[in-house]
Amino acid sequence: MSSRSRRFTAVTALGVVAGLGLALAPAPTTSVPAVETFAPQLVTVDTPTRAAKDRLTSLGLDLTEHA
Repeated sequence: MSSRSRRFTAVTALGVVAGLGLALAPAPTTSVPAVETFAPQLVTVDTPTRAAKDRLTSLGLDLTEHA
């Protein structure tokens, strides 16, 4: 896999993860909020550079790292 392809995959995965985070975020409400449950999802994200890894960790996601 080329460096450009890995970078595209990483950026796409980050976009998907960010989109999921926004989609799953509860909307503000004035009534008692309902408890929402959803199944955890696992995605693989390549981080070709240290800067990409730092950006991913800054998102506050639950990370499982395998170096």
